[in-house]
Amino acid sequence: SKATVILAGIAVQAVLSAGISFFSLLDTDVLVSYNYFSVGGLSNSSTDLLWLPGTIIFLGLAVSLAFSGKIQLLCLGDSMALSLGVKVKQVRMLCLVCASASAAAVVSFAGLLGFVGLMVPHISRKLAGTQTAPLLAVSAAVGSILVLTADLVGRTAFAPSEVPVGIVMSLIGAPFFFILLMR
Repeated sequence: SKATVILAGIAVQAVLSAGISFFSLLDTDVLVSYNYFSVGGLSNSSTDLLWLPGTIIFLGLAVSLAFSGKIQLLCLGDSMALSLGVKVKQVRMLCLVCASASAAAVVSFAGLLGFVGLMVPHISRKLAGTQTAPLLAVSAAVGSILVLTADLVGRTAFAPSEVPVGIVMSLIGAPFFFILLMR
């Protein structure tokens, strides 16, 4: 049930938080690295290191676009998609692997960027509709534009100081979340 998933998430978060606290006690450098990672940022990123996450994201998007017709059929429900020849479990696993690998690549490069996964699908559906292929392409573009805009605001709004992109994303994403809740 939804409540079980939420409670399990809270329990996992508590255990991982305790682990982070434990390791930060052992080595203070871990705490500094974690703090930078947890707010997310592009300031210490280098284009020399971009090739690996870029390749993973490109491959994930390419595979998703190649299977977009079958992914679209999953929207009809498992039994209907199965009757139309879609191998439901395999396509779902493929979607899970592509999404997980792409998210991991972004997080490894930029740290935790909250609310991107909440805002981008809603904005993209308004722009592209519900067809999978255009929605995937528009989502990639909207996500990139949103993060780069937040980074630009973070770098310029309080110059010469810099606000990490993750904090700017949270300042944008929290009101967006509340608006969605109100609807």
